[in-house]
Amino acid sequence: MPKHRVIDADGHVMETHPDAVQWRDAMGPAYRDRAPRHIPFPTGGGRMFLEGKIWFEPIPGVDAGVPAEEDNFAVHSTRPGMWDPHVRIEDMDLDGIDQAVLFGGVLALAASGLDDGDLALALCRAYNDWLAGYCAAYPDRLKGMCALPLQNPEGAAAELHRGVTELGLVGAHFPTNVHGRDLDDAALDPVYAVAQDLDVPVCSHGGYLMPGIDNMAGPRSPNQFYLNLYTFPFELMTAMSRFICGGVLDRFPRLRVGIMEGYVGWLPFWLNRMDSQYEKFGKQVPAKLRPSEYVQSGRVMVTCDYDETTLPQVVDALGAGNILYASDYWHIDAKFPGTVEYLAGRDDLSGEAKGRILGENAAELFKL
Repeated sequence: MPKHRVIDADGHVMETHPDAVQWRDAMGPAYRDRAPRHIPFPTGGGRMFLEGKIWFEPIPGVDAGVPAEEDNFAVHSTRPGMWDPHVRIEDMDLDGIDQAVLFGGVLALAASGLDDGDLALALCRAYNDWLAGYCAAYPDRLKGMCALPLQNPEGAAAELHRGVTELGLVGAHFPTNVHGRDLDDAALDPVYAVAQDLDVPVCSHGGYLMPGIDNMAGPRSPNQFYLNLYTFPFELMTAMSRFICGGVLDRFPRLRVGIMEGYVGWLPFWLNRMDSQYEKFGKQVPAKLRPSEYVQSGRVMVTCDYDETTLPQVVDALGAGNILYASDYWHIDAKFPGTVEYLAGRDDLSGEAKGRILGENAAELFKL
């Protein structure tokens, strides 16, 4: 089997673990008393208490009365590689991953949902400093994504500039909306301008049950099954449509975007659907081109799961140039180890397609 360069486009750290960020010290005297506090669960894991709220909110059918042996959140909250870079590298070697792009687990995404934009900025600065230190242990292999306080666009733009130019982070970590504002909101343009100027991507990552970050699935999901089923693909489809149809990629013609952690099997359908609506109602949106043309240009990339059964059909329909391998290490529905071996060993994808998906596309998106 030929060896491909392998870049994990969506791995995770766990900044909320007690052995990760020391929030009271990291946020400094001005915010020490408002720093996040860890609330442990008896089965392991836990939640964070911040701004008078639990982050993230309790999950129906998961956080109440679940036996320890069935609590996957607790199990997936305790792998040391999530906060110890030396263990992380051992795990990457075990799975055959050369480089990993790292997203936060909870607060890095939830920061944009805080009511206080200055507190959110302090939180992001503390997290980004910690993440940069984590990556600095293996700078050629670990690449961090910058957390941003998007309810504070000017602060977010300044923090992205600092994160990239001073800390060596490789992109902007976005939620799918900010306090009900979609990602084509012109208030976010200062952040997009910095990303374009610094030649780093903006990556929208799915999430749920975070105050201040609306989610179409939350009120209609009685348990983890429906939360995971609905949240990630539906929210990311919305985010993609706003980047494309909402004119962001026209206002910033060199900007690249990533759509993270929601499968890729929906992509041909969604491009067809957007193109169809554009033909009928295109004058109502700012996009200057058919939506599929932005994706075909290589400026929009989407992560896949290693075992998606429809992956060959996506490649047949669109080619392999927009698909990113992601381990999702080590979240509740992630497999470890074995994802690279499985994807590289698939007989329904060509060697060229595997090379693009496993690493070449991520190298282009993140300029690695």
